[in-house]
Amino acid sequence: MIAVRAAIGTFVLVSAAALGGCILRFDTHDVVGRWVLTRDSRRLFKEGLAGINPSIEFASAGTFSATDIPAELVGSEPDSAIASGHGTWTLGTRRIDADLRLHFVSVNGVPREYGLVLSMRGVTNNPVLTYFRGDPDSAVMIEFERESKK
Repeated sequence: MIAVRAAIGTFVLVSAAALGGCILRFDTHDVVGRWVLTRDSRRLFKEGLAGINPSIEFASAGTFSATDIPAELVGSEPDSAIASGHGTWTLGTRRIDADLRLHFVSVNGVPREYGLVLSMRGVTNNPVLTYFRGDPDSAVMIEFERESKK
């Protein structure tokens, strides 16, 4: 009987550990670095992004700098233009992904307060940052991926 209880206890602990490993927990080190617009997301903008490289650079100090990102991410109409800006960021966790909250303090060189939430999801060694265009159920997403280190 003691052996059975020990076996059950071990099974419960191993199962809990295995399930815990499936729940993603992003941390600030998962965010820090340069993120670029994915190839699939570029297709949403036709020629509007030809020749430019939209990116967001996240610093460990909790600041970011966005360069040539789609302007709709800072409140403009879709496909209207590109925008650049900077501000601060925080990471909030949820069960299967994380909210990356960006607080712009300047857009295109003009002081402007604007909030943007990106969903950080995927596997911890290759996450993506996602902005849902319109209704999330429509699955039209603008995504950024971590720039590969060369």
